[in-house]
Amino acid sequence: PSRGTQVMQFSSKITQGKASGSTAWLITPVIEVNERHLIANFSYSMIESANRFTSNPFNDWADDDCLELLVSTDGGQTWESLTKYEKGTNPRQEELTSYVNIEADLNEYRGSEVYLKLQWLTHTTASFGAQIFIDRLTIKQGSFPEIPEVKVGDITDATALVSWKSSQTDYELAWKEADANEETTVKVYGQSSYTLEGLQPLTRYTVRVRGILADGENNSEWSDMVEFTTLDRPAVDAPSGLTSDTGKFISDGIVSLAWEWPIASQVQQNGYMPGQLSLRPPSPVSNSPHAIYGKCVHSAPTTVRPNFRHRHPSPLQMNLPASSQLRLKVPATLTSTPLPESRLM
Repeated sequence: PSRGTQVMQFSSKITQGKASGSTAWLITPVIEVNERHLIANFSYSMIESANRFTSNPFNDWADDDCLELLVSTDGGQTWESLTKYEKGTNPRQEELTSYVNIEADLNEYRGSEVYLKLQWLTHTTASFGAQIFIDRLTIKQGSFPEIPEVKVGDITDATALVSWKSSQTDYELAWKEADANEETTVKVYGQSSYTLEGLQPLTRYTVRVRGILADGENNSEWSDMVEFTTLDRPAVDAPSGLTSDTGKFISDGIVSLAWEWPIASQVQQNGYMPGQLSLRPPSPVSNSPHAIYGKCVHSAPTTVRPNFRHRHPSPLQMNLPASSQLRLKVPATLTSTPLPESRLM
């Protein structure tokens, strides 16, 4: 279609029919299927001659006669049928010089280069045989419901805005992770945009849209897939003001810690929950102080178990509730040396 209308004319004659059938075929030059719903149309005429002076439109086919349009995507090594006329389904020619058509939609082969073969099998026993004339092969774009034109914008670590242009009123949207097999679908009524939520950061997704036609029972074709990648989670401020109280260390072996989380709105807006605490036990020297670290992680908080044991020297890690204070009990064998200035990371 980008090169304009192209016309080809051919003819083939089977001069001596056989009861077992005779075959003639035509193979086209390579065709680039570069648009949706390209229609390959052959205009043809068949005649049969009982003698050298009389010819008639060839409408009365034998039981096994057929005219078939086939396609190949591997340079003609293999062929598959697109459409076929057999006895009773073949269009009738009203006059000797009239033409009828056989055509097929090549949409399934969009993006490929194909060859077409028009193959004729006849069992005519007419004394002077039968002949088929191919007046022209035309490749043109057929009509089809408008397909949405889709784009994705406003991408964050967890959301993306999908928008599209089309003439329908209602739509169906489908998306998935790029490497997944199953899609999630949703109907969108009266809108031309939709926000995907609950996405994972730094993840590739694909999305496509199709229109729901006015009858409510049929749809347009799906749009082409649009791929996008979500962003990384935004950084938040570290906890601050971490202090330690060792006043009850000698009597009860308890160290009390207190700290301040980042501004609550900042934490909640970015999807973070406080938090995680890491206790790095001292070296085998018993009078070495502990170093306490606090940070925010993207994890829902869980209740801290009241009783737990932690063996030196691996660091202690646990999810904390949203409170800003925590009491840690350390082994009574540790020295009563107060903790030094607390450290944050």
